[in-house]
Amino acid sequence: MLKIAEEADHAFPNVLCAHVILKTESAAAAITDTSRASAWIDTSGRVHQKLHATDGSLFLVRPDGYIGYRCQPAEANDLVSYLGRFLIRKN
Repeated sequence: MLKIAEEADHAFPNVLCAHVILKTESAAAAITDTSRASAWIDTSGRVHQKLHATDGSLFLVRPDGYIGYRCQPAEANDLVSYLGRFLIRKN
């Protein structure tokens, strides 16, 4: 997931803010570099349940709180392509 955040940030610098929502604390230990994203732990699993999210899901939440894009499994190219319809890519 952090690689996807890096690719999107490279294409559209300083536009997105990445957050990784993990199911367990043990998953959090697997992430060593959270400098590009905030890591959250969904200890009860309610976030994943409400969003019907599986491992590797990607959601783009707009500033007004609505889900603007959803991808399962998460794919960087698909996200960058979607964002390219609304934003100007960095050369």
